[in-house]
Amino acid sequence: MLVNPEGRDMITAAIAAVEKRSGAEIVFCETSRSDDYARWLALPMLLATIACGLAIHGAFSDLSVVWVLLLQLPVAAFWWWVLNVPAVARWVIPDVVEIEAVARRAATLFAEHALFDTPARTGVLVLISAFERRVHILADQGLDSTVTKADWAVDVETIAEHIRAGTAATGVCKVVGRIADRVPYDSHHAPQNLLPDSL
Repeated sequence: MLVNPEGRDMITAAIAAVEKRSGAEIVFCETSRSDDYARWLALPMLLATIACGLAIHGAFSDLSVVWVLLLQLPVAAFWWWVLNVPAVARWVIPDVVEIEAVARRAATLFAEHALFDTPARTGVLVLISAFERRVHILADQGLDSTVTKADWAVDVETIAEHIRAGTAATGVCKVVGRIADRVPYDSHHAPQNLLPDSL
């Protein structure tokens, strides 16, 4: 995971602090991965396994076909393991596929945890997907008139830069502060912490 326990504590403390002055209900979540990407990894695994089988058959031509086929099983398992190493998988899987997978995961979490259940529809989910090393911010419709897509894009890039620098928690805290600044609370209603600060 990209955020350690101390970093998670820092994020939840930052959210609790800013929600005292903001109308936004911010929720942080880090998930290990957003998809298994089986359909994108299966073909490279199959091609690599076949290539190894042909190499084994060429190097040991007196080896029976049965043994060559049996050896394919551990070879296939090895390549499946290699292709599931995050750095390798990110090289194989198209960027657009990862982006869509993380967006779907965010939408699922938003719905499953009823983050839309606030009076002014001001829930915000900040999601980090560790396997893909990607960020998605999903905000409820109550913030559409206050925060633009360009604003969210800047926030995503801020966290992504900190992930690359190994300081993901700091990046999330920066963005949490920005969200609070953009979404002041209605002076007629005291801020309410209606959603969990993290999942």
